[in-house]
Amino acid sequence: MAGAVNREVTPVIDEILQGSGKITANGVDLGSYQGGVVLAYSQTEVFVKSDWALGDVDSEITGVEATINTELEQATLENLALAYGINTSSVSSNTSSKVLELIPEEVMREVQLVFQGMSGTNRELIRTYTFYKCVRVGSTSMTLNRGVKTTIPVQFRCMLNSSGSFGTMSDATISA
Repeated sequence: MAGAVNREVTPVIDEILQGSGKITANGVDLGSYQGGVVLAYSQTEVFVKSDWALGDVDSEITGVEATINTELEQATLENLALAYGINTSSVSSNTSSKVLELIPEEVMREVQLVFQGMSGTNRELIRTYTFYKCVRVGSTSMTLNRGVKTTIPVQFRCMLNSSGSFGTMSDATISA
């Protein structure tokens, strides 16, 4: 038997979002990806205690971090360069081949990441996530197996711009 508590929730079905769309780095489409695009937003905090109180009496945020993770399905040399933190201009072409020269960067390369999802105002429209300054962090690996799709996992850490913002999220409200 259902209790009264189960009748108290009023879901707004149109605000339950699904799906993900295009992802770009510096305006270049990265193609398809596996497992979606994961945006993680976390903070670190400190809590002040008093010898005379049973619980915390104050708090402060000491840091905020935003990261973006995805697994690129299109194992192009340009996507590999991005995943390795190497400038995509390191990919050169001639008449018979394309070559990625694996020369490590001396500084972390910043890119602007933009990706899309479903709008919370109209399921037929797009929510756009724009992160102004992102650097590739951590490691990546690529496994070449027979009969299995090759993917490139990549993680980016977002940095604040001069206005103190990681970026924006915007819902389209009018179709073009």
